[in-house]
Amino acid sequence: MRNLALLLASLVALGAAEQYFETSDSLSPSVSLAGIRTLSFSARDGEVLILPSGDSTAAITVVRIGRGETREDALAAMEAVDIEETTNDTVAGFVATVPEDVEGYAVFRVLLPADVPRVNVELASGKVEVKDVSTDITAELGQGEVSSHKTEGSLRYSTGSGNISAKAHRGSVTASTGAGSISCTIGQLPPDAKVDLQTGAGPVQLYLSTSASARIEASTGAGSIEIDGLYIDYETNEDMNLKGTLGDGEASVTVRTDAGNIKLAGR
Repeated sequence: MRNLALLLASLVALGAAEQYFETSDSLSPSVSLAGIRTLSFSARDGEVLILPSGDSTAAITVVRIGRGETREDALAAMEAVDIEETTNDTVAGFVATVPEDVEGYAVFRVLLPADVPRVNVELASGKVEVKDVSTDITAELGQGEVSSHKTEGSLRYSTGSGNISAKAHRGSVTASTGAGSISCTIGQLPPDAKVDLQTGAGPVQLYLSTSASARIEASTGAGSIEIDGLYIDYETNEDMNLKGTLGDGEASVTVRTDAGNIKLAGR
């Protein structure tokens, strides 16, 4: 994984007296990804971008980025970002490690074929973005944002602090944040699907098809619950707590926030 290609060395001004340099390079995996069924990515600080691939084998590019007060410091920080590769039968893992005193991080860019059914991401701090893929995705962040658009499968997103967004999804979604908003749009809710959205502090918005069939529970510790365009057979309908059935009640939907408003709407 040592095909070094220097891409960028730029000077960034932060006021009249302060400045830093940023340097990056691009690496490609040295291990074969043929037959891989699960991809795993881990970093202290980093980003993961997952996009669809027209090929039968996954393609991964790792961009290492370093910052420093001089070009030499930025280059040293970049080179201190170590990428470890592991493979075990049908699983491939990529871990970016950076010394505590180094200002460097990694960006994983993933082109995902249809025959890779699972992706796992673990970041202490960073961002995860997913677009136009059909796979089960687990993303766990200490802090940072997770967003996805036009996905199918099972999504499991969690962050200690940050916003979560899942748009135009088909399948189950479990999303939790200690502090941040959650916005989720389910285009198709299978009968056995489970939607569980929870935040410690922040609003939650969930958009469902008007033809969806689900058992719904929603509660807020401090805020309001708004229903728009969904015809629910209520068991409980209070300002901060509701329970009821949408259609035949086949799927399961749970929405909770300790402090914030909830909106459940039909599309």
